[in-house]
Amino acid sequence: MATRRDDILDVAKEIFAERGVKATTVRQIGARAGMVSGSLYHHFGSKLDMVDAILHALCDEILARYEEIAVSTDDAVERLRRFARYAFSLVADQRAALVVFYNEARYLVKDARFSYLNGFDRRIEGYWSDAIDAGVAQGRIRADIDTRLFYRVIRDTIAGAVDWYGPKDRPIEDVADTFIGILLYGILVHDGDRAVPQS
Repeated sequence: MATRRDDILDVAKEIFAERGVKATTVRQIGARAGMVSGSLYHHFGSKLDMVDAILHALCDEILARYEEIAVSTDDAVERLRRFARYAFSLVADQRAALVVFYNEARYLVKDARFSYLNGFDRRIEGYWSDAIDAGVAQGRIRADIDTRLFYRVIRDTIAGAVDWYGPKDRPIEDVADTFIGILLYGILVHDGDRAVPQS
């Protein structure tokens, strides 16, 4: 029973990602899952129940992993690297669920049952902000950095990668390392502590 339920969710999140939640019908999910739509109601009471199950599982997994990373090192810059690597890994491993999250969350949160999505975003931002603040305290990150803007750049870059990254591209770990390198060190050649343009 649990396996069949998971199979249905795998199908549902792919269709939700392709068509959007509003445009997807239970009949379409059933057809792709090889079931009559009525049989889906043995597992889920409604289409939104499927969306809720997909997003709850995604949020729980991400929060658990972020907590592991947060306590894995006191080195703030290394923590940022690990956050970035994990966040980008989701683009490859959880693409469909991420598409549903990024495309639908702003509408879903109008329904009280999805209010946890707001709390989820705040908690993720908190992990990044804490790492940045720790980096400032350690003297490794500039104190004038706008923490919220920093996080939004990260969040939106990862959201954008969902649209362009594909399995034929270079490994997602390399993308993450390149991104965090640019974010931390910029694109200018450095001369000591001073970034200088090359002629």
